[in-house]
Amino acid sequence: MTQNGACLEAGNVKAGETCSSIHSQQVSTTKVAADAQALASPYDYSAIAPNLAATNGADTVPGSYAESRLRTCGRVIALAPDKLAALSDLASEFARDVQGGFLTQPVVADRLHELSDAYGLIAEFGTDTVQRVIAEGLQRATAPVGEAWRPPVASKLAGTTGGVTIATAAALRTKEFPSIKYIVPGYMPEGCTILAGRPKIGKSWLTLDVGLAVASGGECLGGIKCEAGAVLYLGLEDNERRLQSRMTRLMGFAAEWPADFHYAVQWPRANAGGLDQIRKWVTSTDKARLVVIDVLAAMRSPRTDKQSPYEADYAAIQALQQIASDTGIAVTIVHHLRKSGSDGDPVEKVSGTLGLSGAADTFLILDRDSNGATLYGRGRDIEEIDAAVEFDRGSCRWRVLGAAGVVRRTDERCSILAALKESGEPRAPNEIAAATGMPSGSVRQLLFKMVKAGEVIKTARGRYLHPDNNPPQ
Repeated sequence: MTQNGACLEAGNVKAGETCSSIHSQQVSTTKVAADAQALASPYDYSAIAPNLAATNGADTVPGSYAESRLRTCGRVIALAPDKLAALSDLASEFARDVQGGFLTQPVVADRLHELSDAYGLIAEFGTDTVQRVIAEGLQRATAPVGEAWRPPVASKLAGTTGGVTIATAAALRTKEFPSIKYIVPGYMPEGCTILAGRPKIGKSWLTLDVGLAVASGGECLGGIKCEAGAVLYLGLEDNERRLQSRMTRLMGFAAEWPADFHYAVQWPRANAGGLDQIRKWVTSTDKARLVVIDVLAAMRSPRTDKQSPYEADYAAIQALQQIASDTGIAVTIVHHLRKSGSDGDPVEKVSGTLGLSGAADTFLILDRDSNGATLYGRGRDIEEIDAAVEFDRGSCRWRVLGAAGVVRRTDERCSILAALKESGEPRAPNEIAAATGMPSGSVRQLLFKMVKAGEVIKTARGRYLHPDNNPPQ
């Protein structure tokens, strides 16, 4: 997509017009060119604010004129199937702005170089190729453009080949990054998230509730407020009748349903255009924020003969993770757990190889055992999560009860107290463990804490008694 195409999509120009022609009608070329050349910093547009205000109106925001267009171009590069061709097209489009005096060549060239680095063009094609494409595009401007562009010194690795980009710790220390955005604060950040759970545990209810909360700017998980944005929900195991029924349970029929909640119950697989269709939705939708894929098996490409199981799993997630990374949205993928889950690392419960969790930014595991349901999570940008959760069958919503350790510890203490009270006499830790079904080690640890808290009484023979069964002295 060219820059002009991005402007057409945004409704800024009419068919047959270019971005540059519109800007030429709005701003005095002579004034802006003179002021732009005089800028001390290539990213400081405050010096041209008076002329912009005079020609564009009082509502013009100083410093945002060119920078906003360059940010839009970054999005175009990120979403283009052929990123190098998109870079060339955008350099040509900006050459017209340079010719018209709306931007200086060093500003445009440096910014396009930064975007090429950020979106992997330098890593893929090399620094020299990227610089050549930018330079050739900008040279299409025929008017004088001031000093010749030189690539940023910090971005070029001297004395090596292959286009490798190396930075320094000193530069990284002061580099500023945008803060991490959360789709569900504390639980689901932007990026690619795998939500895995056992069949029929309620994964679809959870993702549907999250999607509706985001689309309406509402709440989920028992009161967690979500920032509003557009949602694409791919319910690939549903039909419209079932989806309507579930949404009615969640939102009711009388209330207005969010127009920013988009859905489909059929979608091409990743290798059959499914990934391209997601990208198209993101670029054509205002405030795109979340894509839900329910389930992975219905979306992923079939494994090829040349792929190992790990490679196939990694590729299935990596392609979706790249979309999330390129566009700044969240992609949540519903998946299953193994039939016989591991008692060790929770990530080993996810069905398939470690390629799935390795490619994802975050994974969440919705599981249930004799102590209740939990939502466990871990990721590159979030703290480890281990929350006790509960499914309300009346409202069909999940809600967080608190930290699983705290909630379950309370339940386990209740089990110990109940066993001691029922016995009516002092019991040894191994007897309590047998009565409650808890591990003996856990029982001993809890008994030590419960004695200190005055919840149980330790007798002289190393046995424990319920306070209600302690005879008066």
